[in-house]
Amino acid sequence: IMTSDDDWSTLEQFDTLLNGLAERNAHCTFYVVPKTKLNGDLMDQWASAGHTFSVHPALEADTVRGLTVDEPQSRLVEPMLAANIQRHQAEFQRTPRTVRQHAVRWLGYVDAAQVEAKLGIHMDLNYIAVSPYLGHLCGSGRPLRFVDTDGTVIDCFQQPTHWTEECLIHPEFVFSFKWTVERAVAETGALIQRAATEFYTPIALNSHPVSFATYSSPLIEGNWDTALDAGMIILSADDWLAWTEAREQVQISRDGTGYRVVAPVAIERLTFLLPPTPAIAPAPNRPIAIDEPTHAITQQQRWGRAYQAVTIHNLAPNQPYRLSGPVDEVLDEPN
Repeated sequence: IMTSDDDWSTLEQFDTLLNGLAERNAHCTFYVVPKTKLNGDLMDQWASAGHTFSVHPALEADTVRGLTVDEPQSRLVEPMLAANIQRHQAEFQRTPRTVRQHAVRWLGYVDAAQVEAKLGIHMDLNYIAVSPYLGHLCGSGRPLRFVDTDGTVIDCFQQPTHWTEECLIHPEFVFSFKWTVERAVAETGALIQRAATEFYTPIALNSHPVSFATYSSPLIEGNWDTALDAGMIILSADDWLAWTEAREQVQISRDGTGYRVVAPVAIERLTFLLPPTPAIAPAPNRPIAIDEPTHAITQQQRWGRAYQAVTIHNLAPNQPYRLSGPVDEVLDEPN
């Protein structure tokens, strides 16, 4: 999952990062600051290549050197988020759905997520793990919605950002590990390899255009190439949110000796891991239309267990798709 915090980078620096992405057919969500050097025409042009643009909320004190804030900054978080989102919508005619703040100010355990959900934000990427420490928030490694202390589920996913260049290799920042590029590439590359081949989890990273163009491209390009070599795709945070929401809405239920699958939105490709029995019947061996739903089956070992991996292609919205089981086998109803 590729993200890039604007941080007042120059257009030339944006171009350098975009060229690297284009070489790998990779897509990115750019988090755009107030007083950015970007404009709507550039965003439209780059969006045609698959990139998306959301907001990188900041206070005036973040943009003007020497400007101080007298009152507790926690009081400013909600109006800051509201003002930045409204400005982004008005200036660029784009509605933010994912976010990362320029400076993360503590408002409360889930208070900022509640504000974000109210403002239409459905995925927060503010948590930066500074890997290899505390990289995932749950066993699956997937984003989860924030949950308040009383059990209330908030309609905003938390997706960890596993690293950003200035935390690993910047030579001066106090919070930087100050690793060599070689060590950073090795450490992060190992995490990507395990995510792709052992845990099947997403990895999210961040690179500022100004940083990529001046010192971090060997690390970030190394990350991209490791991911591609491992069979991963590189997609934007907004696309990841869209997929996360679509995946969550898929319903699978027992249907006789097989399964019934339905989704409220179109899904190009979706893989289920099912028990090895009952065996799912192959798709009919006949010519099909290019957009007609079909499926393929492979036998796979995952985490020491055998599964049928059933991949459905071209799942149409609200059109049930049936995976047939053996006709002569009668199964007990699931608990």
